[in-house]
Amino acid sequence: EPVAGPLEADFEARSTACASELKSFCSTVEPGRNRLLGCLMSHGPDALHKPVTADASSSMLGDECRRSVLAYRQELAAHPLTMNIAMRLSCAADVPKLCAGVGAGNGTLGEGEDELRVKQCLIAHKSALSTGCRQAILAVQIAGASSIELEPLTMRACASDLNRTCSNVRHGDGRVRGCLFRHRAQLSAPCFERLLASEAARATDIRLQPRLMQACLADSATFCPGLPLSDGRLTACLALHKHEQGMSHECTREVEQFQEIHVTSIKLDPRIAKLCRRDVARLCDPPDVHFEFGFLENVFDAEGRVLQCLKLKTQQLHSGCAREVHRLIRTTVESFKLSAPLRAACDSDADRLCSADAYDDIAYEDDIDERDDDDDDDDDD
Repeated sequence: EPVAGPLEADFEARSTACASELKSFCSTVEPGRNRLLGCLMSHGPDALHKPVTADASSSMLGDECRRSVLAYRQELAAHPLTMNIAMRLSCAADVPKLCAGVGAGNGTLGEGEDELRVKQCLIAHKSALSTGCRQAILAVQIAGASSIELEPLTMRACASDLNRTCSNVRHGDGRVRGCLFRHRAQLSAPCFERLLASEAARATDIRLQPRLMQACLADSATFCPGLPLSDGRLTACLALHKHEQGMSHECTREVEQFQEIHVTSIKLDPRIAKLCRRDVARLCDPPDVHFEFGFLENVFDAEGRVLQCLKLKTQQLHSGCAREVHRLIRTTVESFKLSAPLRAACDSDADRLCSADAYDDIAYEDDIDERDDDDDDDDDD
């Protein structure tokens, strides 16, 4: 059997921290297979990173219990195929079939690092997984998407960066991850590489973007009915409709925040990454990407330069790739923040010269154009 470990594993060993909660909410739950943990999570998963207030709901977990639950969940995240019983059982046949040679080298599992490598292997082969294993992997990814604390590889790579740039950001709902991306120019290379790989693994599935999913649930049913959650078409559709009448302000805001991150690399746009592979190899083979007008190449990693290259060569792209690149241009052209090269080259000038209230729309660039016109008049004089 490719996985081994006690099926009776559960939160019960930590029950002293949650004694009152277990008594109130989980007294009829049989311990084992992390059923107690599941019970506690069902009575306050959204409260795990929030302070308990005087008017808190009776279903919220106390501070000590929340901390203990989070610590246990972190252990599960670090040992996904020995402590995470659902994943162990669901993926038992998938591990030797798809990930032999990973970890211990024969499809079996050691502890710690081996388990994390096997988990990454399963994520990379998600489309080939059995239904049960795919669902278990999705649950693990959703947990990590909501809280970076439950992504041990990212936490390890970004610990010092997080303390330096985002120590005051409250965990949960992807806030810390968003903060790190906003400070990506200040991140260490290992942190940025891991953050980019982690985000790329989530880019296709809106369920792995918790704030976007929550804000756009109703709007997606109105503007993008019937589209699957997991192949990138839904997020692309929401971006196309983000300024239409009836789209909620909350959804528009989250779509643009999603785009602000994802316009920086072809790896983060699954539709373009899928449909433009041949054109990338033919026209924009990294890292030797050159811009006809001399854009600053040092402000992008190679993948970011490839995305800009495709935008510059739309007339030479095949139809499927051209359609997706035009979609990207159409949904980002109105905002300074959604133009990665413009923002990278001009961000400090924009802060210095342009009004903050114009930052989010096309007027921001119009303001720059007007200043350029004034300068030209002065030169003529």
